[in-house]
Amino acid sequence: MTVTLSTGGLYTLLALCFAFVWWSSRTFFITAAGILVLAGSMVFHLVFNLSWNPVGASVLAIGICSTLGVLLEVMVFGPISRKASLASGARSGVSEDAILGGAIISFALYFVLINIVQWWIGSETDSVTLRTQGMSQYSQVSIFGLHLPLRTNTIGLWQLMASWGLSLGLALLLQSRIGLSLRALKSNPQLFNQITGRGTWFRIMAMMFCCITASLAGIVTVFTSRLDMSGGLTIVLGAMVVMILATQRRSLGLLPIIAIIFAGMGAFLQGHGYSFWVEPIVLLILLLALVVNPKHLISEIKRVEESPEA
Repeated sequence: MTVTLSTGGLYTLLALCFAFVWWSSRTFFITAAGILVLAGSMVFHLVFNLSWNPVGASVLAIGICSTLGVLLEVMVFGPISRKASLASGARSGVSEDAILGGAIISFALYFVLINIVQWWIGSETDSVTLRTQGMSQYSQVSIFGLHLPLRTNTIGLWQLMASWGLSLGLALLLQSRIGLSLRALKSNPQLFNQITGRGTWFRIMAMMFCCITASLAGIVTVFTSRLDMSGGLTIVLGAMVVMILATQRRSLGLLPIIAIIFAGMGAFLQGHGYSFWVEPIVLLILLLALVVNPKHLISEIKRVEESPEA
């Protein structure tokens, strides 16, 4: 139950941030998996090897990773999207070439970051953790008068509550004026930028949200369990699947439901010793989501004039 709820909250939070990036720039930001590992390994090095205060190390890691996200948007994803759109003559300012190119580059940058981290931490290290034995005890949680012993720790319990709380905050933000602006930017970036002049600012803001969230995920993981140095990819791809399935049904309200189902599946496999199958299954579902029913992802770009936000 604990694993399902905590992982489900993380899936929901990351999926909402991916929705921000997708709406603002049509980018599948798989690089977030590398940023997750970079932030966690940075905190591990500062706290374990240099005896830094965990809070200070976490703040520095979040600052560096969010700055990296801004630089990637300004120097990589933004220019690629503009060039591909101009070359294809897309009326909406976004083309299939820009989407495909951004996804390929995002995946390549993920491998670059992972290799940098492995070179820095050490190629023989498969995972790192700052968890102590004293943190892996049962916690008594009282819900409606019932005292439930959860197999978790204090930081894990805070992560559980914070992830769902932040998810609710982001969901409300997406229903606000900012969310409407992001949907309008998604529908027609060129027209939105001509009218408001704030297209670039919204893209940078969305990328910062995503990088900060990925950084927090990596930091919490290194304190509560073990940070896979090859990875973060399972979490990010799972969140990507949740985002795609929810946006294909045009309802972000489905995000938590799909996230809980995915997290429950992963917890069941891990509990029965089949952790190896989690990532292949997530990849298979992601492939099916993109191949079997892509109409709300790519073809909606060709129906810009039908969009109410436009």
